[in-house]
Amino acid sequence: MRVTVAAQTLSPRARVALKQTLGLDDDELAQLEAKLPFEAQLMSLTEDRRLRLEEAASVTIAPARVAFDACAKHTRLAQDRRCPKCKERACAACIETAGLCPRCAKRTQRSTTFKAIRVAILFSIFLIVAFQTYSDRRAIQSWSRPLLVRVFPLAYDADEDVAAYANAVPPTLYAPVAQYLESEAARYGVTTSPLVEIVVDHSVTERPPLPPDEPSVFDAVVFSLKLRWFAWRLGGAADVRMFVLYHRPVLGKSVPHSVGLERGHVGIVHAFAGLTHEPRNAVVMAHELLHTAGATDKYDPSGAPIFPEGYADPDAPVQTQAELMAAALPTPEGPRLAENLGECVVGETTAREIGWLKAE
Repeated sequence: MRVTVAAQTLSPRARVALKQTLGLDDDELAQLEAKLPFEAQLMSLTEDRRLRLEEAASVTIAPARVAFDACAKHTRLAQDRRCPKCKERACAACIETAGLCPRCAKRTQRSTTFKAIRVAILFSIFLIVAFQTYSDRRAIQSWSRPLLVRVFPLAYDADEDVAAYANAVPPTLYAPVAQYLESEAARYGVTTSPLVEIVVDHSVTERPPLPPDEPSVFDAVVFSLKLRWFAWRLGGAADVRMFVLYHRPVLGKSVPHSVGLERGHVGIVHAFAGLTHEPRNAVVMAHELLHTAGATDKYDPSGAPIFPEGYADPDAPVQTQAELMAAALPTPEGPRLAENLGECVVGETTAREIGWLKAE
C-alpha cells in the first residue's frame, strides 16, 4: 500500500505518527519533511496505523499496484525506488535522504572523506613547501653567510672528449664567478666574505630533465617540478644546485637556453667545453645563479637589453659594459653578448631583487 503525505508542514503529533509508521529516525524524517509532499510504499498497514496516520497528518492512502521487497534498513518501507547511480532498488527514505541507495551513499561518503583527507594532506604539503621556499629565499637574500653552490659538470653530448673535459673540471674552475659576485656585492655594501662558495661535485652521471621546446604554462610547471625533484634527490649540502652541461664546440653552433629557478634554487647552464670558452661560460653561470636568488631577466624577446634596467649605465650614450641579467651590450649593429665577467656589472634593479639593496 502506498502512502502520500501531502501536508505542507507536519505537527509534532504527525511527526511521531510518521516516525512510528515508517520506521524513521529524526534526521531521516527531517529530510523527508523538507521534500513534502512525498510518497512511500508500506510493507503493511494495519487499520489502527491507518487511522492514526489519517488523524495525525494529511495522507492519501492507495493500494500499491506492484509488490516490492522490504528495505533492509527501513523494514517498514518497500524498495519501490531505483538508485540513480547503480539502478538497484531502495526505499523512499534511502533515496530521498541520501539521493542514493545505502551502498552507493556509503561509497560516496568514503570517497568524499578520502578526497577531503587527500586535499588536506596536499594542502599541508603545499604550506610546508611554501614556507620552506620563503625561508630559503629569506636566508639567501639576507647574504649574512656564504651561499653554498654545488656544481655538477656533465657532458651534454655523447662525446668522449666532452665527457673527459666535464669529468676533469677542477674545484677552482668556477672561482671567477664567486670572486665576481663578491666584488659586485661589495659595491652595494654587502660585506660577507666569502659571499659564494662553489663546490664541484662529480658524483652525478645522469643528465637532469631539460625544458621542452616552446613549452606551455603546464609544460613549464611540470618541467620545474621534475628538475626540482631531480636536484632534491641528489642530497648533499647546498643552497643552490647548478648543472653545467658541456657541449662540443662547433663553429656556428648555438647551445640551448640556460635555466635558473628561484623556486627550488636549481639551474642548468649550457656551456662549451674548453678553457677558452670558460670566460663566456662564467657569464652564463653568474646570470643563472642570480636567477636562483630572485633576479629577473633584463632583455627583450630579441635579446636586446631593456632600457633602463638592462643597461649598465643608462645615462651613458655608449655602453661599455653589460648588465649581468641582460648579458649583452646594446650596439648600433644589435646586441653583443658579453664575453667575460669583466664586461658585466650588476645593476641597481637586480641588486634590489636579490637583496643587495633594500627595496624602495
